[in-house]
Amino acid sequence: MGWPTCKRNSGKTVNKILVYPGSFDPPHRGRLELLTHVFHHRDDIIAVIVIPLDDDDIRTKCRATGDKLLFTKQERVKIWRGHGPSDWLWVFDRSATDWSPFRRNLIKATAEDGFRLDFVLLAGPDQINPKFDVR
Repeated sequence: MGWPTCKRNSGKTVNKILVYPGSFDPPHRGRLELLTHVFHHRDDIIAVIVIPLDDDDIRTKCRATGDKLLFTKQERVKIWRGHGPSDWLWVFDRSATDWSPFRRNLIKATAEDGFRLDFVLLAGPDQINPKFDVR
């Protein structure tokens, strides 16, 4: 398949990136299969960014459910990187709070080069919050 290729903004051209936040504790084959299916069945998606939640966010969630954290964020990032198709899937390994500034900077930098980016959120209802605003 090769690396994602952006198309220059010619009025209506939008390069869409699928954003997939979640605890992924653990990341499993079903989640990768979901991403693979969506990526290959949406012609307008050029890449995927997986955003594993921070350990503190998962611990808070686990306290409410009585579960416990199985893998640290760095372990979950390593698992994603070891089993994902790296030519179109990128794992955001920074803090989830860094996502919004990163997204804004990416949009700005690509716009300066003549590209228009848009983000599409793929998430369960428990993951929809302002940290992952895709607008």
